[in-house]
Amino acid sequence: MARKKKLFVNLLEQRTIDYIVRELGQGRELFDILDDPFVRNRIPPERMHALREDEDLLAAFLAEIEAVRDKMKP
Repeated sequence: MARKKKLFVNLLEQRTIDYIVRELGQGRELFDILDDPFVRNRIPPERMHALREDEDLLAAFLAEIEAVRDKMKP
């Protein structure tokens, strides 16, 4: 059961990151995207606060986004 939950969380996180990557590709600012209901409903408030306040965590998150973006390039 724990494995299924982890896979589900990973899938939700992956879809959220994919959404953020698409929106960044359309020229939107990251913090505007983080305010979207789609993102806010999938990232817990404490994690969202940490993203906004912790530069190291934000840098790691942006690196993950860049990795996904690179995979999406033809």
